[in-house]
Amino acid sequence: MSGLPAYLEDRVRRQPPIARRVVRGSTPVVSFGDASTARVATLGLNPSRREFCDVGGRLLCGEERRLETLESLDVRRLHNAPDGAVRKVIQGCYRYFHGNVYGWFKPLQVVLDAVGRSFARGSACHLDLVQWATDPTWAKLARKEQLELLLADAWFLGEQLRNERIRVVLANGRGVADVLEQVSGVAFRRASADLVVGSVTARFTRAEIAAVPIITWSTNLQSSFGVSSELVKRIGGRVARIARGL
Repeated sequence: MSGLPAYLEDRVRRQPPIARRVVRGSTPVVSFGDASTARVATLGLNPSRREFCDVGGRLLCGEERRLETLESLDVRRLHNAPDGAVRKVIQGCYRYFHGNVYGWFKPLQVVLDAVGRSFARGSACHLDLVQWATDPTWAKLARKEQLELLLADAWFLGEQLRNERIRVVLANGRGVADVLEQVSGVAFRRASADLVVGSVTARFTRAEIAAVPIITWSTNLQSSFGVSSELVKRIGGRVARIARGL
């Protein structure tokens, strides 16, 4: 496809390894925001099903739609879809923060503020180890199903870090680091002293993939347990200090 890297087209056209666990009618999310302009990327496990469905499981459409769906593209599957449909999937991902943004990203933007980057301005994007939104949610999948999805998709992060100009990755929660260690063989090491805010202790570690530093904090910012605005702000400050020292 003219103008698009081959690895991106390859990823969009790949079929899910376990289709029954993927949100019906959804498309792979190659990134939230423009990975071609981002210098910092946040990292999670996989997209939320709420990116494609409402609470009742109805596929979002019209002004509610956040990303392209098979319905919006008017195709049955992507592996043999027209080039234009593949391009729309990627463009929809890159333009995500100019549309109906899910509130899940708000605490991550607070951390990005501390390092002077922005989802909306295109200097940051969000990546996932698995590019499919699942139903049920990730935590409710069988361990075997999680591993199957990870082994099918984890290669794509390496391709993004080698092909794009991302200079640092900020991994949201120790769970992401644990999975990265499992599927890539990297070893995370301590990056700074622990941060204690109220009842929560945040631990900071770092590693590298494709020569790109990855900084992680142990607390999932979307967790309701003990995650205050003060904690998120101070995690951002600590991450900024670690990044400056790289």
